Amino acid sequence: MDFSTRWLSALAASVIALGAAAGCADAGPPALRVQTASVELATEASLVVDLDFTPRPEVLEALARGVPLRIEFNLGGRDRNNRVSFERHVLELSYQPLVRQWQLARGGEGLPRLFASRSQLLAAIDQVRLPLRNDWRQLSGEREYSLRVRLPPSSLPGPLRLPAWFSRTWRIDSGEVLWTSAA
Repeated sequence: MDFSTRWLSALAASVIALGAAAGCADAGPPALRVQTASVELATEASLVVDLDFTPRPEVLEALARGVPLRIEFNLGGRDRNNRVSFERHVLELSYQPLVRQWQLARGGEGLPRLFASRSQLLAAIDQVRLPLRNDWRQLSGEREYSLRVRLPPSSLPGPLRLPAWFSRTWRIDSGEVLWTSAA
């Protein structure tokens, strides 16, 4: 085994050990929980989600330094006839230091909502209402829904991606939430 092979093996072992240590460290309760979720089909089809989003200090510091957080909402639905619908929405939380404004934008659609403080921005995502396509109305009878809300590490800037894969600080994921709705 030559020097370069031993060096690469040692580097790989160090990265694996670092990842294992970061994964085992206790980082406290999850940063994102879905408290309630529902699909409303009355007038306009929409997804209504009550979130408990309490990002860790390192995430808040990155946000304050201009790192945008792109939170994904992945909704799936199925009825008794196995008709399926799936939809993905992205909310982007960001800070614009030159104008000192906090912004909440919906996947590049329309103008962002502006806030004077970070606490106002975080309070605005306590309850999220997202429009759904009309094909959600085609699901009939009893319906099963699944929702996952998360910050994908791939959405972060390059220098933060590797730490995000190994650190619980950046694991912002509600896990899959399932519920059933009657006709």
